[in-house]
Amino acid sequence: MTEPVETTEPEALAPPQIPVHEAFAALQRDVQEVAKTSRNEDDGFNFRGIDAVMNAVGPAQRKHGVFFTPRVLSWKTERYRTTDNVGMKCAEVEVEYTVRGPAGDSFTGTAVGEAADRGDKALASAQSVAFRIFLTTGMTIPTEQPDPDGSSHKRAAHSAEAAAAMDAMTQLFREHAGGDKEVLAQMHAEAVKEFAERHGGIDIRNCLDPKPIEALTEEYRAKLTAPAS
Repeated sequence: MTEPVETTEPEALAPPQIPVHEAFAALQRDVQEVAKTSRNEDDGFNFRGIDAVMNAVGPAQRKHGVFFTPRVLSWKTERYRTTDNVGMKCAEVEVEYTVRGPAGDSFTGTAVGEAADRGDKALASAQSVAFRIFLTTGMTIPTEQPDPDGSSHKRAAHSAEAAAAMDAMTQLFREHAGGDKEVLAQMHAEAVKEFAERHGGIDIRNCLDPKPIEALTEEYRAKLTAPAS
């Protein structure tokens, strides 16, 4: 009976200590293309998702000793409703990426990502989009068209009734501001903030129902016209 032979996996060779631009060029040579295997069923087209891009880039990245460090430069969010009256949150983020090579030197690049979600994933999705764009454009991975998100929706137009209610609120603020643009801007900002706090973060300028706008306007009218005590 023969004794079992112990085997060990060979250690991976450390990448050569070359400048980052040479390591990045080697990374580009290894990642020639990424197929559009994800499907947007809403609008009927294929696209390249973040997982497909990272699955292609990751092995080559580790092979050549290149890694990326993200830093968020700015971000903003917005709430609105679709034509199907679904509450959505849209996020836009600008991210700076430091690309570091095996020798320790580095360079930076930036990308902007935008995404929408009906829950709490809009900002995370926007960061994924930014990273996907950074990789596909920075590494010049071939593509036939811009990479869209995996789902689509149509933003509802502002209703005439809601627009009229907003005009009435603006007129009230103008009468009280007396031509002072700073006071007018401050009143508008306060109204936007108060409306969002009362209605789940919805921007009053995207509200389709005039009733809550009219109700808030009447509250301000009562406050602004009340006699001083």
